[in-house]
Amino acid sequence: MCKFDAGMNKVAAITLATPLPESVRIPIGPRVLLVEDDPRQRALLSDLLGDAGYHVTAVGSATGAMAQMSAHFDLLITDVDLESLLTGLDIARFIRLVQPDLPVLVLSARDAAEGDWIMHLRKPCTSGAILSAVQKLVPSESKQ
Repeated sequence: MCKFDAGMNKVAAITLATPLPESVRIPIGPRVLLVEDDPRQRALLSDLLGDAGYHVTAVGSATGAMAQMSAHFDLLITDVDLESLLTGLDIARFIRLVQPDLPVLVLSARDAAEGDWIMHLRKPCTSGAILSAVQKLVPSESKQ
C-alpha cells in the first residue's frame, strides 16, 4: 500500500502487504554458483548453503553455468560428471578465465585432482564437510 501527500505529490509511506519474492531480494551473503545436474542434490546443496547465509545461484547444466559467466561469484561449487559434453572441471576453467581468483570446490564420486586452485570433496560427503570446505574457501570476513 502506498500513501501519498496530495499537496506535495510525494510518497509519505510505503507498506508492503506481502514479502518480496526471492527473485527480487538483494543478496547479502557471498555469492555461490552451484552446478549440479541431479535435481535433488542441487536442491539439498542450495538449501544448505542458503541456510548458512550464502546467496546461491543453482544451475543444472554446463549450459546454465556458462550463461552465468558474466556475473561475479565468490565461489564455484560443481559436480565433475555432468550430463553434457563439458565436465565441472571444464566449467571451472572457463569461468576462471573471467574470474581468475575464483575458488572452486569440486564434489565428485571419483578423484578430480586438478591443481592447487581447486578443492575436492569426495561424494558422498556430509553437510558439515561441505560447509567446512566452503568456509575455508570463502572466509567469514567476506560474509556481509
